Amino acid sequence: MKNQKGFIVPLAILIIVLVALGGGMYVYSQNKGLSPNSTESQNLANQTRTKSDSKISVNVVNTRIKGDLEALKQSAEVVLNKTNKSYQQVCEDNVININSDSSVKALVDNIIENSLSISGNRSDQKSLGIECFSSNDAWVISIPLNKIGTESDSFYCVDSKGNSLNTKANPTTMSCAK
Repeated sequence: MKNQKGFIVPLAILIIVLVALGGGMYVYSQNKGLSPNSTESQNLANQTRTKSDSKISVNVVNTRIKGDLEALKQSAEVVLNKTNKSYQQVCEDNVININSDSSVKALVDNIIENSLSISGNRSDQKSLGIECFSSNDAWVISIPLNKIGTESDSFYCVDSKGNSLNTKANPTTMSCAK
């Protein structure tokens, strides 16, 4: 009887090992076609990644452009204080006057650089479609945003009245169109 007690424990361990081994082989055989090295899986993953990366990257660029335009609002107030309470120097030839304040050139350079990361072929304010209009008592700046899909609001506009919004067209007055 003493020999029979010692036989049950190794038998139980053997059964557990066989069940675990059989289960592992079953899982392996079921997942064999979904291996990360299969060409079909890699192509599908690359297509999905490319689409989502481009959408994220366009959103990031648009957010950066909007942030730079928001900072231009503060620079316009500096211009107002420097120039005897006039916004006239905020714009020049219907684009942002990069000589109006020391921070403006860096902000415009950022906008151009961010837009180039998406478009790759527009190198100055006019080719980017930036529009800027100013008078003694008001200014407005708009820029086309990089589109994702079929967005209808494709411009971002800031003005001296404190407006910052997406619009469907460039402004036709000294404030952002709604």
